Amino acid sequence: MSGQHARSADLLAELAESNASDSTINRRAVAEAIGAGNPELALRLARRLQPANRTVDARLLPIADELRRGRSDRALQFLTGTGDEGNLQFLDPLLRAWAAVERRDLATALSTIDQIPANSLLGPFRAENRAFMLLKFRRTQEAEPFARRAIGGAGGREARLRLA
Repeated sequence: MSGQHARSADLLAELAESNASDSTINRRAVAEAIGAGNPELALRLARRLQPANRTVDARLLPIADELRRGRSDRALQFLTGTGDEGNLQFLDPLLRAWAAVERRDLATALSTIDQIPANSLLGPFRAENRAFMLLKFRRTQEAEPFARRAIGGAGGREARLRLA
C-alpha cells in the first residue's frame, strides 16, 4: 500500500514458498512480482504453480522464457489452462511452426503458418513470421514480399518491424 512493490513481491514470494499448496497466495505472488518489474522472480514462482492454477500471465512468462531460449517445443506445455483464465491455444500453430524452424524443417514451419486462419488473432502476423522464418534460412528474396506485406500492415509497429 505504501508503493514498495519490490518489497511486497519479496514478502509474497516468501509467503508463497512456505505455503506451496495455497494457490491464491502463489498466484498473487506471481502478479506482484510482475507488477514490481521482477521477471526472474515472477518466472520462478510461475513455474512452481500447478498447471491448473496458472493465470494467463503465469503461463505467458514461461512461454516467453522458453522461446527466448530457442525451445519452442517446450513452450507448448504452458498453453493449456483451465477455468476462466483464458485460452492460449490460439498460439499453438505459431509455437509449433517455430519448433519446426528450430528442427531445421522449413517446409513444416511454413505449412503450419499457412494453417493460421487470416481472421484469427494471429492472422495479422502470418506474413511477418513467414518472413522471419525465411530470413532465418537465408532465403532473403523469398522473404522480401512477406516482409513488405508485414511492414505495410504493421500500423504503430511499423518502425520496430522495419528495424527487425
